[in-house]
Order: sequence, then structure tokens, then C-alpha cells
Amino acid sequence: MRLPASSPGGAVIVLAALLVTQLACGVGATPPDGAAIYAERCAACHGDKGQGTDIYEIPLAGDLPVSRLSEVISDTMPEGEPELCTGAEAEAAARYVYDTFYSPIAQARLRPPRVALSRLTARQHRQTLIDLAQSFSWRGKEDGSRGLTAEFFEGHRPNGDRRKAERVDARVDFALIDSGLFSKEFLFPPEDKSLDPIPRARKHSVVMLWRGGVRAPETGPYEFIVQTNAGFTLHLNDRDEPLIDGRVKSGDADGGRARINLVEGRVYHVRLEVTRVFEEDVYVRLRWKTPTGVEQLIPTQMLTPHDQPELLILDTALPADDQSEGFVRGANVSAQWEEATTRLALEAADKLIEELPGRLKLSGDPQHDRALVRTFCLDFADRAFRRPLTDEQRRRCVDAYFDTDARWRQAAKLSLLTTLKSPYFLYPELGAAGPESDWRVASRLALSLWDSTPDETLSLLARKGEIHSLAQALEQAHWMLGDPRSEAKLVQFFRNWLEMNLPEPIRRDPDVFAGFDEHVADDLRTSLELFVTDVLRSEASDFRQLFLSNQIYLNDRLASFLGAEPPGDDGFQQVSFEPEHRAGVVTHPFVVANHSYFRETSPIHRGVFLARHILGRALRPPPVAVAPTAPDLHPGMTTRERVALQTSPPECQHCHVMINDLGFSLEQFDAVGRLREAEHGKPIDPSGGYVTTEGHEHEFRHARELAHFLADSRDVQRAFVIQLFEHLSKQPVMAYGADTPDQLMEIFKSGDFSIRSLAAEMAAIIATHDAN
Repeated sequence: MRLPASSPGGAVIVLAALLVTQLACGVGATPPDGAAIYAERCAACHGDKGQGTDIYEIPLAGDLPVSRLSEVISDTMPEGEPELCTGAEAEAAARYVYDTFYSPIAQARLRPPRVALSRLTARQHRQTLIDLAQSFSWRGKEDGSRGLTAEFFEGHRPNGDRRKAERVDARVDFALIDSGLFSKEFLFPPEDKSLDPIPRARKHSVVMLWRGGVRAPETGPYEFIVQTNAGFTLHLNDRDEPLIDGRVKSGDADGGRARINLVEGRVYHVRLEVTRVFEEDVYVRLRWKTPTGVEQLIPTQMLTPHDQPELLILDTALPADDQSEGFVRGANVSAQWEEATTRLALEAADKLIEELPGRLKLSGDPQHDRALVRTFCLDFADRAFRRPLTDEQRRRCVDAYFDTDARWRQAAKLSLLTTLKSPYFLYPELGAAGPESDWRVASRLALSLWDSTPDETLSLLARKGEIHSLAQALEQAHWMLGDPRSEAKLVQFFRNWLEMNLPEPIRRDPDVFAGFDEHVADDLRTSLELFVTDVLRSEASDFRQLFLSNQIYLNDRLASFLGAEPPGDDGFQQVSFEPEHRAGVVTHPFVVANHSYFRETSPIHRGVFLARHILGRALRPPPVAVAPTAPDLHPGMTTRERVALQTSPPECQHCHVMINDLGFSLEQFDAVGRLREAEHGKPIDPSGGYVTTEGHEHEFRHARELAHFLADSRDVQRAFVIQLFEHLSKQPVMAYGADTPDQLMEIFKSGDFSIRSLAAEMAAIIATHDAN
């Protein structure tokens, strides 16, 4: 008899009717032998360890508790005759399957995962190249201040002697007359025919200058837009060549726009200079369009008034990394990846060489310049390999090219290419055994928290042999979390965890949801990211506040759409919003809107999101593809009633009992995240429930009770711990030991559920695993 899977993870046991008679349990009878039942009737189809066979390939593995497995067996097996296997037989079979090969612990015991040799992921590759180049430069100041430094000068060029004002502007949205910085008599003097037009214009000109840095919230192509009726230049990441040169006005066009590729979490030099030389008012706006966002003024939180160094910008795209295990990992090595890394190495080498004359202050003397460039290439290879070069590595990567008659540019290019294509660069774990454990720890810390290479501090500690123990690694991990690169990596995790990485803004039927457009959709996403970042940056960084807080970030536009009091500022402000109905991320308008349809809510999508991402439960694909029941077929039904009807068949219920009960608890929020009390004239029923992996049943009357349950749920905490660990390590958590999740749970609990402290502990464990 073939045994079909019908539970999350594919685990179901079918007991034949023959066993019911042979192993029936009466009063005083011997309890059923689960192992014998499985060996007799199930192993032929499912394998002796539940691994699957040619008859039925799906392994029996999942996370249902024994009580739920027993119910599945009692309700559905044998197929078509479930009454033949109930009670003690079903429970005995379920217990045997769970303990022997079904549960995560049993799976880890049977097939222990190992830490696999991995290449750099696409993000690690880009971040590492940026930091390698910047390690020969200086770092910009980061003190939390926001906005751009603004300076205003009388005359036709910036001159410190004629500076009229200096301040920090939250954003660039400027009108000259409204600023009050210059008198109308200066801006619009009486006509003086004794002066020629050009000297007269210069005398009464004004120069407006904004400078500092702009942070990229995501990786990809950005469009920068300057709107002004005056001459201007916009420099971005290049002090010499402007990204947009608008000094000469073309036709009736006001301003200009240009595209550039940026990397998430990085802060780029920006300088906008605008010159007013005609007798008219001047307006200036600096806007952008992010890779997945909408055109808008660059938000205050993405600007810094401090000057920034120029960073290495590379346009070559790398192929997407494997995510089949639930986290990004550098596992696949294909011809496409090989070609892309070669093109990226060529592009990086060319740009580095182009900067060398200015970076190294080359004099033009061939021997002198050659020696300086050779030293640069040696240092570059040393930093790229994350540990001192061996004699053989030095010979292959540097000496082989500089001990020839080749010119320094040719020698440098071949040296840099050899370094950037070397396995010691692409595979960080290579060649880091034994006495080099300090270098391995430093490298792993940098990869775990920065997705990059060790900086000068970590390298110095490794060189001194002071970063090989768990305590030493933990000490460094704590200060590393203060680096913006760590925050960028953690924010990236939350984007994946909350499914915020959308290819385009949420779209809804404008006839049903008037006022909802791409700008409101973008505001929803920004609001959630600001909230998550705020929790992350807080002193406690308390994980539970992600589910308990009634605070939300709103700007005037989003507040008006959601029916809240506008905060009275163009930017986002933190406010208390519907505290009697909402709590944390699961009730955030973006989350409930993101998991909805074009015109109506989707309890199934919301339930799947909660089950998989928040609770970490395994869900198998549905046995057959089923289109959602169209509302027109049951016009009088609520969404809850339609979903309950559609998922009522037994083959659906094994997953949808959990999915529906979770999703129904969010039904009081419509498809754009607004609160509602009724649907089709019927009151909303937001009650739901959940059975934990330990078999405990919980019921919720509404979304707030769900949120409070999630805040203290062991399933949620364990899922979060595992997902965060695998995000940092790019490896399966069980590869670090079957008891690692339990150890991390204890660390999390003893640290008052601090996300930052947990990340530091994780990084230290990853860094020192088998390092000594």
C-alpha cells in the first residue's frame, strides 16, 4: 500500500486494516508496537527511515506534534477507510515516526548537516570589494545626525568671505525668496545702467550649496532628480565629474535626472551646487527613485550632513544566490557565476587602477611609481585573502607580474585580477586552519555581521593572536554591531522575515480603495521599516516589542489615508495608532495589506505568512492547485465564510486548520491595512487559534491577543533564533550541533530577548566553531 503525505513536511502514516485486527488493543492487551506497524506496512513505500522510495519520494519529516500526527492518522488513514486506524494504534504509530525520523531533532540525528565550504554570496562579494577599496582611504563620520549641510553665498561662486548662512536642512526643498536669507533689495536691485549685464548679474548672484552623504536603503539602480530653474551641478560619489551637469539650461527643461547603481547600507558623497544669476526667484528640490520605490524627495533619514569618501561603484551584476534552504547561501557554482565574477574582477581592477595615481600620489618616475603600486597590490592581496600572504601566494599574485618588464598598469591589472579570481578570495574558509585560527575568527566575524572583510582593528587583533576564544570574539562582536554595516545586515534580515522585499509597490483596485496609490504603498513599507529599525536601535532592542508595541510611524499622507491624526510634518513621526486593535508587526498596515488580494483580504496568505515566517512551521504545497473561490459566486458570504468553505475537504484541512485559524485573526483589517468592523453587512469575526509544536492549544478573540501570544511563544522565538542564525552564518543551524537551537534559546532568554545581544552571541559562536 502506497502511503500519501498529508501533513506539513509530508509526514503521514497509513495503517492497513489487517493491522487493526492483528494489533488491536483491548482491555489488558499489549500496547501497539509502533515500530512493528511501520516496518510491516509503511517502510516499503516510505523507506525504513522515512527517507522516501521510488514509490513515494517525499521524505516523512516535519514539525507537527505527536498529538496532531495522531489526529491526522485517525482522520484520514487508511485512505478511504480512516475508521480502521484510530485511538491507540494511531498514537503508537505517530510516536514512533516522530521520535525516529520525523521531528527536526530526529532528522538531525539521522542526517547530521555539516558546515559546507561556501563561496561569497553576491552581497558579500559587493560589500567586500567596497571595503577592500575603502581600506586604502578614509571613513565618513556617522553620529546619527540627519539632513544635509546647507551653505548660502552672495556672489557667483562659493566664497567663505561672502557666506551668508550655514545650517543643516532636513531635505532639499528650497525656495529662495521664502528662505528669508537675502533681502529683496539684494535679489531684485533697481536697474543700474552704469553696469554691464554680466558684472551686474554676478554682483547680485546667489550660490546655494548642499553637501554631505546619502544612504542607499537597497541595492540596485537609483534615479536622482534635481528640480530647479537655475544652473546647477549634482555630484554623487565623484568630486570631479558631476552626475548631472545642469549649468547650461536646455530649452524649457528645469533640472535634470540621471541613474547610478548603489549598494544598500552604504553612504555616498553628495554635493548639489545651485547658482542663481538671473533676477528671478529660485526653487530647488532634490529627489530620487529607489530601485523598488517611487519618486519622492530624498527622506531626511537617508541623509547625513557629514562629508563622505568616494566608494567603489560596480555595475556588473552577479547571478542570484541559492535560497532553497530558506536562507541565502553561496552554494551554486555555475558557468554564469564564473563569467560574472570574472567581469566583476575586470571592472573592479580597472577602476582601482584608474584611482591609483591620485590615491598613491604617483610622481611619474617609473621605478618609484612601480614600487608604490607593487606595495599596494601586496597589501590588497593580503586584505583580500583575510590573512597574511604565504610565500607562494605572494609569488603567484604579485611577484609573477612585477618581476617582469611590464609597465606598472599592466602588472597591477594582472595582479588584481589574479587576487580577485583566487579561491582564497572567493572562498573565505580556504587555508585558514591550525595556527591561523585568529585570522579565521576575524574573517568569520566580518562575514557574519558585515558581509565583508576584516577591518584594521580585527586584522590587528588577529596578527597579535588575541581573537581566537569565544570570549574574545564576543567582545569584538558587540562593538561591531555599532557599525552601520551591521545594522544594514540586520535590517536586511527583517525585510526577508516580514516579506518586505517587493519587486514593485502594492497595487489595489482604485474603485474599491480610493486614495490608495503607489505613494501610499511606499509609505506603508517605509513605516514598517522605520518601526523595525527603531526597535533594533533601542537600548533594549527587545524582540517582544516587535509584537507588543502600539507605536507606528506615520507621515501626513499615510495618516490621512488610514484615518489617523496627521502628525503635522512632511516626514514620518512615531505615534500611537489604534492601540485597542493593533500591536506590533503582525497588525501593521503593510503586513496585512501585503498579504491580501487586489480587492479583498486573504486569510490564507496571511496565515501562511504567520505559520512559515513568524512561527517557523513547515508547510507543504497543496495536493492540487486550487483557485480561490470568487466572491461573486457567494455574494452574501464574508471572506472568512468563503475560505472556510473552500478549504473544508479533509485533504485541505490538515494544513488549513492552522493556516485559517491564524489568518482569520487578522480579518478585522482590510486589503489596504485599515480597520473594519463589518463585511457585507455582517460583523467581522476575528477569532482564531493555534496548536504549538508541543501540542498546546491556544485561542484568540482578535489580533491583539494573537500578537501577545506570539510575543511569548516558544515557537516564534525558536523560529526567529534559527532564521537569524542562518542569515548570519549562511549555513544550517544544525551544522553547528543538534543542540545549538536550544543553546541559542537559552542565550536569548537570559539576555532579556535582546536582538543585538543575540546577534553578537551568534556571531561569536559562528566565528569560533572548530576554530581551535
